[in-house]
Amino acid sequence: MLEFFQKRWFLTALFAFIAAGLTLGIYLPGLASSTSGNIGPWSKLLTPIVLFLMSITLDGQRMWAAIRAPGPVLWATTVNFLVIPLLALPLLRIQLHPDYVAGLMIAASVPCTMAAASVWTRKANGNDAVSMLTTIATNGLCFIVTPIWLSYGIGKS
Repeated sequence: MLEFFQKRWFLTALFAFIAAGLTLGIYLPGLASSTSGNIGPWSKLLTPIVLFLMSITLDGQRMWAAIRAPGPVLWATTVNFLVIPLLALPLLRIQLHPDYVAGLMIAASVPCTMAAASVWTRKANGNDAVSMLTTIATNGLCFIVTPIWLSYGIGKS
């Protein structure tokens, strides 16, 4: 059993946190509104802290190589901001509730996640520099691209 958790600690922790979040949301629905004022000041620091922690173990040579040959980063950014929202558009028509339409469009047009992209890339022995640069590019452009997709997708439904 110990070996199972040593190999699958991340998935186990992810499952536990999702279950805890769902449970808290069901049984303590007012918790989010009562704590949101405390989270606000920290949210401005969260992105730089997470990006810094992700980059600590990153090899600088791999980062410069990814900058010199940006093809994979550009492809990942294109998939994130063009392919996925385009694939979501036909699915908007089959949603039965306007809230689902909005939720689907939000999920399809937001930038790639900060920590998860690098964690899964490292687990797959992939290029950390590409995932880091993709995260930086998509998070840096999201304030322009995401509202465009949201207005197009939600306005169209």
